[in-house]
Amino acid sequence: MKAPLVLSLLVLSVFLLAAMASVRREWPELVGATVRAAEQRIKQDMPGVHFQTVKPCQSVTQEYDRARVRLYVDEAEEIVVKTPMAG
Repeated sequence: MKAPLVLSLLVLSVFLLAAMASVRREWPELVGATVRAAEQRIKQDMPGVHFQTVKPCQSVTQEYDRARVRLYVDEAEEIVVKTPMAG
């Protein structure tokens, strides 16, 4: 009876890993885009994402959050200046 459960969990794990691998985690093409345009584009790939806007010289914490994308922006907080990455 335990063997079918273990097999089912194994198969589920493989599908979950495959799904996670296909999720986009960075968007280099958005460097130079407006913050609003970058957010809209990233939301297409990662529904439910939340954003952290990072100003020049602002420090950030080291914890990993797979549902967060940091947007490094210019002084005016209008243009993305570094590749947005999930984490």
